[in-house]
Amino acid sequence: LSSAFMLGAILKREDAADAFVSNKYPNISALPENAVVGTSSPRRVAILKQYYPQLQVKLLRGNIQTRLRKLDYNEYDAIILAVAGLKRLGLEGRITQRLDIHQFVPAIAQGALAVEILKSRADLLNLLKPLTDKDTELEVTMERELGSKLGASCSVPIAIYAQSMGDEIHLNALIWDIDNNRRCESLVRVSKTKYEDGINDCLRQLLEQGSGDIMARYE
Repeated sequence: LSSAFMLGAILKREDAADAFVSNKYPNISALPENAVVGTSSPRRVAILKQYYPQLQVKLLRGNIQTRLRKLDYNEYDAIILAVAGLKRLGLEGRITQRLDIHQFVPAIAQGALAVEILKSRADLLNLLKPLTDKDTELEVTMERELGSKLGASCSVPIAIYAQSMGDEIHLNALIWDIDNNRRCESLVRVSKTKYEDGINDCLRQLLEQGSGDIMARYE
């Protein structure tokens, strides 16, 4: 986010899960050895290598329609996309399986939409306020703040997902070291009124597990 802009509203979050899309197989567990799975996300690559090392992961580029077309042309046996993107484009019918968020932990702010405005237009905040969903705002705030403290970027295999559960919020974060077959993970449950403590606790746990060394490789 440029220093000249700020978030004016964060709308209610769509389903944050990943989607398994295939024309041949009913679910990800049905893929045979050496089946080709397409994704452009380091996070998804890391998850696939951890849980499904028998599969071949192939780079997948383009917008959603282009990616689906490549699947339909049999360049891949399956592809992984965001549930939210497919639903918003009216392509929910292409979802073969909604992947478990406890295994395929979502990316930062996955499924959320925000309205970005100039900082000089603070007068718009009151107009946009009714659009903000408080639970989503808190979830995304925690994810983005923890990601910022860790130095996250789109090239890093990292997942951070916060989920409102009544008066609590659960914050799950993972960072993968694909080359050395290890990962750092933290799951924190904290009162919504103490969400900043949750961010700091999660950060401390990750650093104690050596996340700093992993992140340094992507600087």
